[in-house]
Amino acid sequence: MNHSFDPFLPRPSSAGASALKLEAARLQDAARAKGTKLSRSAALEAVAKLRGYKDWNAAAAAVTAADADRSTDAPWLNIDAKIPSLPMRIVRAGDPGYAAVREVMRWAQQMDAIADKVADEDRASMLELVGGDVPYVFVQDSHRWPDRLYRLCDRGYEPFANIALTREQLVEIGAVEWCDFCGSHSGSDMVSVVHDEVRHTRDRTRLKQVARLLGLIATLADQLQRQGGK
Repeated sequence: MNHSFDPFLPRPSSAGASALKLEAARLQDAARAKGTKLSRSAALEAVAKLRGYKDWNAAAAAVTAADADRSTDAPWLNIDAKIPSLPMRIVRAGDPGYAAVREVMRWAQQMDAIADKVADEDRASMLELVGGDVPYVFVQDSHRWPDRLYRLCDRGYEPFANIALTREQLVEIGAVEWCDFCGSHSGSDMVSVVHDEVRHTRDRTRLKQVARLLGLIATLADQLQRQGGK
């Protein structure tokens, strides 16, 4: 079988063990769809070689060491922490900024629930049912927005209303580290959030991590909108 590299996978330097195992599962799914069988061990070996490792044991040792060296300061790493809740506030009916914040928080809550309440093999299909606008990526585009802020955009690269953060704020909430860890965008003018790899994952830990990141994005955006309204 010809196993081609998936451009939506984390970059080789930042892929963790769970990301490599997820790709192995996807190779098995692709083989099954074609009517062939690919064992778990064979899929892991294939992923290791795609990443430039001698075999799976070498890949597992390398990414485990990298994970151990990774900063533990990113808030989304604490998957036992509760997702922050939005404070009650009075808004105009149909306020687009608040609706955007609520949509991001809805994704956080849905992904956390899927991680905890849905069996491994069913998580990817359940993620397809979340619907609505996908909080896909933060984009800095000076041609569209000269203020140099990063806009949270959906899959069509259209922005969520009034969710715009500075680079420093993205670093503070751990979004940049998240992108370095398992993103699929450059990280300079685009910072991944719920990118395609995340939207098809079965990994409980990965879902709970991104759910907490989304919660932080929503609460920070809500705080900035409230301050702007004063």
